[in-house]
Amino acid sequence: MKNGFTLIELMIVTSISLILGSSILVNYNSYIENQQIVQAGQTLQANFDFARTKAITGDRSSFDECITFNGYRITWNDPYSYETYIDCDPADILLSETYTPGRVAVGNFGSILFQPLTEGTDLAAERNILIALGQTAKFQLTVYPNGTVTESTVSVSVTAAPERVLPTPISPSEPTPTLQIVLPTFEEEDPGFKTDPIGSEVE
Repeated sequence: MKNGFTLIELMIVTSISLILGSSILVNYNSYIENQQIVQAGQTLQANFDFARTKAITGDRSSFDECITFNGYRITWNDPYSYETYIDCDPADILLSETYTPGRVAVGNFGSILFQPLTEGTDLAAERNILIALGQTAKFQLTVYPNGTVTESTVSVSVTAAPERVLPTPISPSEPTPTLQIVLPTFEEEDPGFKTDPIGSEVE
């Protein structure tokens, strides 16, 4: 009767465990990346829907400086961010700046104006916006001239966006204030002893 395992058997079991572990890790990473792509696409769609609704109702959000209201505009900054404005004369009003999660990139959609009432957008034709991670786009939004926005799942090869560069924290120009503790002083009450600064009697 054989007791225990041989070295060969242990090596085989270890190899199988490593292969299974690697496969699980790859699948998990792929799942996280796909979720980030979907999140970025749905967030952009929510911003488009917000701009469309606000433009239709003519909501200026009580900005008195908005003399002539032209609608709500969403402008692409770079693959990782875009901004939402109230399009006004004499100057636009910035409402928010949105960033994509992780390394997810949004295709350049330029600037889309959602106009008041039922005038739709300033687009002459539908505009497709790809949401990608690396060289593969797996999510697409389509904005139509009437303001409707739809989503779809795709698999398209794209040129990878430049690496995301995080801003460098700026050091404060003034030194950080330091906490100063001032201990109380005591007068001598009896010539036979004195009190030190922390309150203990010294004979």
